Amino acid sequence: MKIEHLLVQHFYNNKEVTLQGMGTFKLSPDFVMPVETDKDAVMPDNAISFQYNSRATEDDALIDYIVQQTHKIKPLASADLDSYLALGKQFLNI
Repeated sequence: MKIEHLLVQHFYNNKEVTLQGMGTFKLSPDFVMPVETDKDAVMPDNAISFQYNSRATEDDALIDYIVQQTHKIKPLASADLDSYLALGKQFLNI
């Protein structure tokens, strides 16, 4: 499974995810996940909030989730996430 899918799954399950060097995304506690068969589901306004923190550290719960889902060792899962985030930052800077 791709890292972006794992990131989203972890975010929906935990209602929060911290990305190192970026900050924390939080899902509103009153948000209800639509069922998978609902193709026309719409994300309500203000369902996701973001708090910028350039000093944010690696989210251990996210790394553990990646390790659990991919069966990779922890340093490799951490490196995969770091690489994915570096590419995302490069894209944002273009």
